[in-house]
Amino acid sequence: MAMGHFCMAFPNDFFFYGALGLLIMGNGFFKPNISTLVGSLYEEEDGAMRDSGFTIFYMAINIGSMLGFAVCGWLGEKVGWHFGFGAAGVGMLFGVTQFILFRHQLGEAGKYPNKINEQTKRNYIRGVGLVVILIASVVITGMAGFWSIDPVYFAERFRDFLVVISIIYFIYLLFFAGLTANEKKNVLMLLLLFIGAAAFWSGFDQSAGSLTIFTRDYVNLTFGTFTAPVSWTQFVNPLFVVMFAPFFAYLWVFLGKRNLDPNMPIKFGLGLILMALGFIVMILAVKYALASSPVGVQWLLLTYLLHTFGELTLSPVGLSAFSKYSPKRYLGQMMGIWFLA
Repeated sequence: MAMGHFCMAFPNDFFFYGALGLLIMGNGFFKPNISTLVGSLYEEEDGAMRDSGFTIFYMAINIGSMLGFAVCGWLGEKVGWHFGFGAAGVGMLFGVTQFILFRHQLGEAGKYPNKINEQTKRNYIRGVGLVVILIASVVITGMAGFWSIDPVYFAERFRDFLVVISIIYFIYLLFFAGLTANEKKNVLMLLLLFIGAAAFWSGFDQSAGSLTIFTRDYVNLTFGTFTAPVSWTQFVNPLFVVMFAPFFAYLWVFLGKRNLDPNMPIKFGLGLILMALGFIVMILAVKYALASSPVGVQWLLLTYLLHTFGELTLSPVGLSAFSKYSPKRYLGQMMGIWFLA
């Protein structure tokens, strides 16, 4: 990911597409594995503690997010986008350095890979090789001008592709992976959580898309003589996460000690309800904006607050559930499936 961000510092199409490829691969290696490591720090019976642990982990993610939006967003809008992307690379290198220096504190967590037979290993290598060749062929022929594609059409078809991939993977787990009856029951529960998570993130991730465009065009960001960069509105959600994550982490432990901790489906339902309430606020904001634009930033703040409460109710709990109930030999892949949602 550091290499990808440094490539983004160059104003060149070749570096741009190469950077996206490196960022995608880096993210694929990083996200499922760091989440698996966090889950490995807890025993099976530590349900409430595990949920709290993932909430604290989530708070750390959002501290980084705040720094990223503050530094890279300001550099991008005020100095030049390539400086902003390059600064992100510096942040990534810092992350790698501190991980190497302090990884001994993880103990045995994630130290040993799952044992698989040679035939399975060869099949994995062949599969990865075919995917790499296919992607490289598509990218090279596209850059050479042999074909072009409508980005909107591609995005819609790619959405369909991801849905199909998800269905195929869950069918494989349920019918062909040799799971026990109890493991299959857990996978069915995770499938329901997967669907709920996909619905939640389809709304939540509007923050970097439609909500940011609305902010740019219809929200007053001038405070006295200072006009805030539009990208700084992305600072609000991680700030709320850092502020309220300790409360939610304590809440699950507090309720767990009194046998009042809501089960996972209830937490997921609450998360989705809070997401919906946030968009009801935005519907009102849009009406006011169309009548007398621009509107005050308080509409956006209330929406992000409700979305953050929904995120803190659903996301760390989902991470915890996937780390706890996934079949152990498929744990890394299942964490990847959570992020696919």
